[in-house]
Amino acid sequence: MFAIVIGTSLPELFMTITSATKGEFDIAIGNIIGTNIFNICIVLGLPIILYGDVLLTGFNSIDILAVFLSSFFLFLFARSEKTIDTKEAIILLFCFVLYYIYICL
Repeated sequence: MFAIVIGTSLPELFMTITSATKGEFDIAIGNIIGTNIFNICIVLGLPIILYGDVLLTGFNSIDILAVFLSSFFLFLFARSEKTIDTKEAIILLFCFVLYYIYICL
C-alpha cells in the first residue's frame, strides 16, 4: 500500500514544486485541482461503474478531515494575492507529511 501511495503522489508533488519554483503558479494550482478532480471522477467513479457498489469502510473521519482541511487551506492561501508564498507552502507541505505519516502507521 505504501508503494502505491508514494508512487502515485510523488510525481504530482514534484511537478507542483518544480512549477512553483519556476514561478508558474497557475500550473501548480491547476495540477493540484486537476489531480483531485481526476482522482474523484476516475479513481472513485470507474470502480463504481465497473462493480456497481463500492463500500467506503476504509475511510475514517481523519481522512475526510484531511481532505477538507487541505482544500480549505488551499482556497485561503490561493485567494490572497492569487499566489502561495513560502510560508503557506510550508504549511501545506507539513500537513501533507503529517497525513502520510498517519497513513503509514
